[in-house]
Amino acid sequence: MKKNWLKLTALALMAVLFALSGCPSGGGGDDEGSPGQAAAPVASPSAGNYDLPQYVTLSSATSGAEIWYTTDGSVPAKGSGTKYSGPIFIGETTTLKAIAAGDGMTASGVLTAAYTIASPQAAAPTANPPAGTYYTEQSVTLTTTTSGAEIWYTTGDSEPAEGTGTKYTAPISLTGQTTIKINAIAVKPGMTDSAKLTASYTIITPVHADDNPSIKNTFGVTQTGTAGVSAAFNAVHAYLQNRTAAELVSDNLIRLGDYIDLEGGLTVEPLPTEGIANAGAVNAANAPITGGDNRGTLLRLIVVGINSFNAQGSYGGNGNGTNAHLVFQFQNIPANYFMTHSYNHVSYKGSNMQAYLVGAGGPEAVTGNFYTGLIAAGVPAGVIYAPKRYVSKGIYETGADLIEDKLWLPTVREMCGEGLYSNTTYETIQNQARLEYYVNDALRIKYGPASTLARNRSYFTASHNYVASTHSFASVGYNGRSTAGTLNLSTGCVPAFCVR
Repeated sequence: MKKNWLKLTALALMAVLFALSGCPSGGGGDDEGSPGQAAAPVASPSAGNYDLPQYVTLSSATSGAEIWYTTDGSVPAKGSGTKYSGPIFIGETTTLKAIAAGDGMTASGVLTAAYTIASPQAAAPTANPPAGTYYTEQSVTLTTTTSGAEIWYTTGDSEPAEGTGTKYTAPISLTGQTTIKINAIAVKPGMTDSAKLTASYTIITPVHADDNPSIKNTFGVTQTGTAGVSAAFNAVHAYLQNRTAAELVSDNLIRLGDYIDLEGGLTVEPLPTEGIANAGAVNAANAPITGGDNRGTLLRLIVVGINSFNAQGSYGGNGNGTNAHLVFQFQNIPANYFMTHSYNHVSYKGSNMQAYLVGAGGPEAVTGNFYTGLIAAGVPAGVIYAPKRYVSKGIYETGADLIEDKLWLPTVREMCGEGLYSNTTYETIQNQARLEYYVNDALRIKYGPASTLARNRSYFTASHNYVASTHSFASVGYNGRSTAGTLNLSTGCVPAFCVR
């Protein structure tokens, strides 16, 4: 009896010690929660700030536990909220709450994980035409690549915002003499406002003055020297970009004989061996043509053709397009030079004259040619267009050479027209330009028959002389017709170029 009592006492003490040790007395459980409590869920990736949406995975260390979660701020419970079955998409700033629970166990503590997702940003508006200086009225269109976004804009220095400024619904009209700055943003619900577009426009209304046909005056250019030359040609170029050929004529803002002076001078290196003494050395003095060896140092570029390379003239259909354009040419002879020729071949293409004007390999091929000198004098290279022109190959040859130079020498037909140039033996093809300044008797002031100065000077052309015995190149004389005979010291190079 005593032994049984001692045995029971020992068993009771062992039970107490077992309970005090914290060991489970049965039913599952785990090491993370309290006895019988599920382990709280763990989120991956963890809470934090993210630039892009996230897929969040939830897990619990308690085997067999279910996970329930909410994204509306409420506290989940078993059967309340959403039962977790796979990664949760977090596409905007969200607070995720979750618990783990299961049969026969206490629900876990609540996991709270806050995710901040940066909102996508709307694409900034773009303006067409872009900011700049224009010489005609403009209609500015604003667009954004963000579908469904609205554009709000202001003018001046005020900042645009949704509901502040003007909601863009139609192109913005810019008229008259004005300088205006457009500020615009794109907005869309659920997205961050776009970066701000700032586009400044200057609208200048050109005015032609008959008593001052300077193109600088017409376009309000105030700079002097080479900067003024560049500004004037850039103004012409910008104006032409927004006009059709027909509009250029109807506007009547640029007329035959209008001019731009090379105020900074023009320097061209000495001529090769076939030149005459001191030829090629020109300066900026706006002096009239005088007697002696002075062939006119007035470095004035005059408009001798308007839309000369399209159907506005008589030489259309030549592959030069129908864009509005002008032809400029020196008013006086800036350089004198004979072209290379031989008994059986007289051709402008490949001649020393062509090399002297544009370089042996084309424009800017070598330094010191006439083209590079013109650029250094302020004429922007980007405004000069190289048209397609055809020049007869010469005496004893048939066909024509294609010339595509930025600086070129006109042919007799281009300067005089078909009516004044009767010879067609060697020049029967269409030399596409029609330089109305010379073709029109009322405008041909350079060749006035009453002018002794003009009578004593003739101008080189790219045409060969049709008098075979001279094997020379033709010139244009006082009466606007081809002049036969050997060229003399009064004959010079008067290059031209096209701007469009």
